[in-house]
Amino acid sequence: MISKPSLKWSDHLLPRLIMPALVASLSITGGVLGAKYLGWLQTIELNALDRMIRLQAMVGDRPTTLDDRFLIVEIDDQDLQNFQQIPLTDDIVATALENLQKHDPKVIGLDIYRNIPNPPGTKRLATQLAKENLIAIYNPQHGLPLDSSGENIQENQGFNLVIIDSDNIQRRKLLALRSENRPLYSFGLLVSQVYLGESDHPIELEDNGLKLGSHYIPAINQHSGGYRLPASEARGWQTLLQFSAQQQIAQSVTISDIVAETFDPELVQDRIVLIGSTAKTQKDTFMTPYSVSKTDGHLTPGVFLHAQAIQKILDTATDGDHFFSYWTEGQEFVWIFIWASIGGATTWLFYRTKLFVGVSIGNVTILCGSSYLLFLSNVWIPVAAPIIALFVSWSSVLAYRLFYEEKYDVLTGLQNRDSFLQQVSLSNASLTDPSNTGAIAVLSVDIDRFKSINESYGHYHGDAILKQVVQRLRSQLPQDRQLARMGANEFGILVSNLTTDTAVIDIVDNIKRKLKEPFQINEQKLYLTCSTGVALHTSETCITAEDLWLQAHTAMNRAKTSRRGNYEIFAAGMQTQSLNRLTLESDLRQAIEQDEFQLVYQPIFAMDTGLLQGFEALVRWHSPTRGLVSPNRFISIAEETDLILPIGQWVLEEGCRQFKEWQETLNLDERLVLSINLSSRQFSQSNLKKSVETILKNTGLDASSLKLEVTESMVMDDIKETIKTLNELKTLNVKLSIDDFGTGYSSLSYLNDFPVDTLKIDRSFVSKISEKASSLAIPSAVIALGHNLGMDIVAEGIENISQFQILKSLNCEYGQGFFFAKPLERKAVTPFLKKWNNHPFDPDIFVTNSK
Repeated sequence: MISKPSLKWSDHLLPRLIMPALVASLSITGGVLGAKYLGWLQTIELNALDRMIRLQAMVGDRPTTLDDRFLIVEIDDQDLQNFQQIPLTDDIVATALENLQKHDPKVIGLDIYRNIPNPPGTKRLATQLAKENLIAIYNPQHGLPLDSSGENIQENQGFNLVIIDSDNIQRRKLLALRSENRPLYSFGLLVSQVYLGESDHPIELEDNGLKLGSHYIPAINQHSGGYRLPASEARGWQTLLQFSAQQQIAQSVTISDIVAETFDPELVQDRIVLIGSTAKTQKDTFMTPYSVSKTDGHLTPGVFLHAQAIQKILDTATDGDHFFSYWTEGQEFVWIFIWASIGGATTWLFYRTKLFVGVSIGNVTILCGSSYLLFLSNVWIPVAAPIIALFVSWSSVLAYRLFYEEKYDVLTGLQNRDSFLQQVSLSNASLTDPSNTGAIAVLSVDIDRFKSINESYGHYHGDAILKQVVQRLRSQLPQDRQLARMGANEFGILVSNLTTDTAVIDIVDNIKRKLKEPFQINEQKLYLTCSTGVALHTSETCITAEDLWLQAHTAMNRAKTSRRGNYEIFAAGMQTQSLNRLTLESDLRQAIEQDEFQLVYQPIFAMDTGLLQGFEALVRWHSPTRGLVSPNRFISIAEETDLILPIGQWVLEEGCRQFKEWQETLNLDERLVLSINLSSRQFSQSNLKKSVETILKNTGLDASSLKLEVTESMVMDDIKETIKTLNELKTLNVKLSIDDFGTGYSSLSYLNDFPVDTLKIDRSFVSKISEKASSLAIPSAVIALGHNLGMDIVAEGIENISQFQILKSLNCEYGQGFFFAKPLERKAVTPFLKKWNNHPFDPDIFVTNSK
């Protein structure tokens, strides 16, 4: 059973893409990860990181107020000019420290190197450096600060190793190292620990990070985020700092103010005091993610960077803020693989639709948005790698699909026409082998009336039916048989190594029998038939694959023309007939454009009163080259090629226009009605009601003067849709009739549900009417059935008075046929109406006229 339409990946993707997509996604993921681990993507990833940092500063709510936990003591160019000392003497530094200590700072961080004595005041400085609340900075490569004896000490000192990425931007901070004797901690980490309390916040080094008290700070490894670092650059415990766009995060004074004691003491008490150079001449400035170039004014002094790092550590310990964390390599693999798969699926599903660009942009937006949201949560994952995987997947799957469509049908997974003909050519060539004594057969299998399924149920259900047809065809074919989709609802089958002709007939019969089993759509059973053409070929003749298929296709068209659900084996002469048919189709198209059609009108009389009741409009084709073409020749072709739609539209418009003209000029009685036949293609159109309503409005014909006729086989195609369509037409107040009743499917069980006014007895039953009781069984049954359901009856094809009298005795209301009059051309209708508009006919006169 086929349920309501919905987009299912299994419909278009899984059966034929799952393995290629899996292999492609894994390969793309491996390639992208390989490029990442080789460092090829690091520059792009770091650039993406910088953009996210700047974006956060633009749209975020980070505070712009100064942090009152800090005081920064700047040594600027004016200070150096005032003291006339570069670097400052130990005496000047010692004085500044003494003046600060007077006001109980929580911790002082000295961000100037003092590993070489610069007297005077060296001992005074060493005394200050020994204070418990003072952390001095040092560079391990230059040596440690001095003690009071002028010798190096190893307490209350933090190292400073500046880590610059290959693009000259500082993004990382080295927090700890492990030496041979003991762990070494950075300047900023120690300042933070003293401020927070050493006893409550001990530092513990772990394999993948360090702990400051109970707070964990993840460490960067060689592959963290977008990095690909050599082992030498990933040493120690490093962290990624989210530097602030606001360079100066705290209030500052100059060292001149401190030495002269012209500062506010409250700025010092219980605060972190950082002393460092901001003098441009000292070049102690660095590029951060906010820096575009070395000259853009966004170079940040080292003391400000220390302040930002310490601020981040304090926020982690006091406010629950987090340092950046990173995904494992396994998580990154899955993330990249997901986006490679999404790229492939997007291309496969949407690349031929208007949605492709929108869905693709949506994919990139979701990917970038997800990465940015994780970044806001302090999780740094690769951004460029999955984007590259997405784009590579798009292009690779697109290339694969283009290749796939060169060989296969996307909907069914079968070979397409070109691939099938290649297989036929190979089999054809194999017949030249003397050891090959068998023959080959090519079958053309066409599903009858498939267009009506698409129009009635929609293309989703039509596609679903096609895939079920393919399953049934496959079930009846051995594995070595080739099956292909050659057209919308036409399939090709190649049978090789035939030893007898009956083997092909067995296959045809099996297929025919299997397709006769009901299909089901929305709890309604649907029955299909197929028309099959067979072309046989042996080594005795020479023929191309294209011509062999043409023979099978021609035989199939012959089978469809003769009787649906049949099969034909190609015989000489069929191609000539097919060519004639194509020529007729071409002329028919020209006839529509050049208005070569005209209507004739067959009178319909009341059997009891003899009064004229109306006309049935019939279409005729007057070709300038073929002459008068019988409807039996062109109507079937028009229906198969959809040309019946413009023809039917013209018949409806012209018939209504002409009948309205006669009503106005000849003062016709209101009882006269014009009957017009609807083709099956017209009846299945979703806009039929609107079309009829528009024609009635444009021509001015009252709806009660129009009777629309449909055949019994048409209404039985889809009972539910038939009832719906008939009810819609009935709302217009037109009359409805079932033509050829009794010749098609048995509609007796549904007839009561059809809102029809008239049943027409087919001429095949009327022609057999005689005095024998058996010949009256069907006509009398139809008349009785119609009357019981409140319908009137029209008998068509009445040719003699005997038929007239018998049908009249059976209480048939109306009749038409050559007994009354042949179909009349438009010019002949006017005198006919003037004669019979309100005058009953004399059967004796009609007997004379019909002879």
